[in-house]
Amino acid sequence: MSAPAYREYFVSQLGAGKERSIAISGQFVTVLEASSDFRLALGDDSYFYMEAGLTVRPRDSGGNIQTFAGLRVRNEGPTPIDILLMVGTGDFVDSRVVFGGTAIPVQPISFAAPQPVTQSGPWSVEAVQSGAWAVQQGSAWSVGQDGSWSVGQAGAWNVGQAGVWNVGLSDVDLPRKKRAASVPRFSISVPAGGWPDVVPARTNRAAVHIANDGTETVYIASDGGPAASGFPLVPGERLRIETTVAVRAYNPSSAAVKLTGHEEIF
Repeated sequence: MSAPAYREYFVSQLGAGKERSIAISGQFVTVLEASSDFRLALGDDSYFYMEAGLTVRPRDSGGNIQTFAGLRVRNEGPTPIDILLMVGTGDFVDSRVVFGGTAIPVQPISFAAPQPVTQSGPWSVEAVQSGAWAVQQGSAWSVGQDGSWSVGQAGAWNVGQAGVWNVGLSDVDLPRKKRAASVPRFSISVPAGGWPDVVPARTNRAAVHIANDGTETVYIASDGGPAASGFPLVPGERLRIETTVAVRAYNPSSAAVKLTGHEEIF
């Protein structure tokens, strides 16, 4: 089996003020989960701020993606933290964030009739419209506002623009994926020829992470089916499964194989 393009790495209970080096290479690092913010360094470079949901992909001055050799993480907080990283080559997009919207206060004021306006200083505009709005502009718009905007509209908005629109939002809180309430870890020795439970069934589990720390391939499944069936997990590999049922492992070798990992419990 060839080396995968992506690799998860779990940093468990990194103590306050402690650092840890990780012997892993790649072209990007994504923080899938982190119980608090921390500092990350690529190779021998300087530390920088990271938290859950952030991705770093180093590039040279010409814009070319660079491959780093090794990572370092540091906990500058007062308590131990857990960190789950995704490291690899190619591309990895975390699309879990959903924009939930933000309420915008409005104040209705009526315009008597359209009027030409010339303004050399800051603008302060308030408007009310009881029917539909229809706005059309054949050339580029250029509007600046230093303070807050207050616009009221009772009916539907109908806006047309022939040029390019540039819209920015500030001070908007984007909701994040709900974080796990607990991340219980496990370590199990799988005997030769058996189908032991790696983890039991849990209705409040989002996923289970399993790593093969042994020297033989084991097979991961949700039942005790035929020997050597299920998903093969070779030595050194890590598997993430989103399931609430019990997960089992079969060891076809003549010696026990150690599996370690953790669960995401909500």
